[in-house]
Amino acid sequence: MNYLFFIGNKRSGTTHLVSSLNAHPNLFIAPEADLLWAIYRRAQNLPAAPYPDDGARGYEQTMAQYGHILARQEWDTVRCLHSILSMMAEREGKNIPDIQIFGDKKPVQTADPAVFEFTRATIPGAKFIHLIRHPVAVVQSMKDGLVKMPWAKMWRRDDAALMAFWVRHELWAIGHGEAHPDHVLRIRYQDLATTPDQVGADICRFLGVAETPAFMTAMRATRDRENHKYLNTGLVLSPQAQSIVRQFDLTL
Repeated sequence: MNYLFFIGNKRSGTTHLVSSLNAHPNLFIAPEADLLWAIYRRAQNLPAAPYPDDGARGYEQTMAQYGHILARQEWDTVRCLHSILSMMAEREGKNIPDIQIFGDKKPVQTADPAVFEFTRATIPGAKFIHLIRHPVAVVQSMKDGLVKMPWAKMWRRDDAALMAFWVRHELWAIGHGEAHPDHVLRIRYQDLATTPDQVGADICRFLGVAETPAFMTAMRATRDRENHKYLNTGLVLSPQAQSIVRQFDLTL
């Protein structure tokens, strides 16, 4: 059994990518369960609390439904993780014996250096996807997202603070990828949107699973195939954001 997690920023296309991954019979990625964070706090003997730079909803739901498992001190970290993810997958109708890779989608939390190193030490074979999108699109999407997600208090910041928010998490993810190139697959959103077949093949090769028609069909269903709608937002890139954009040739 292996595990896959996301690092980087929200609003980068991770919801679509996770939906595509879950169309694959051998994969199950939980949709923002805050599970690694909960298990990290458990392992560090820290009191239950949501991640400070993220919304509390996923964490609270996980603790309400699976807190009794996390409270089982006789179970080690991996057993707790596997048990909870198996229950989540079963609720989604997945055939548990077919699943080769479990995971969770919390890119900011998992990119946190303390959580990332804990994950690497606890699950040495874990793999990570870093989905990176142009910061103007991400920041504007954060602002737009508040309309439907008023609970996302971490996005109630001015433009400069949101840009710094993006930079901090991308620098974490970039650093992890440079330190562990065999365990981190970096994907540009623009490639996910325009060359889904190639990206899908890269993901399957990275994870060691076969391409399946259901997965590849889902990969082609990116709803927002371009970033063009964010061309005239007026958002100003910070020098650090500009540097990252140039380094990875991110486009709108």
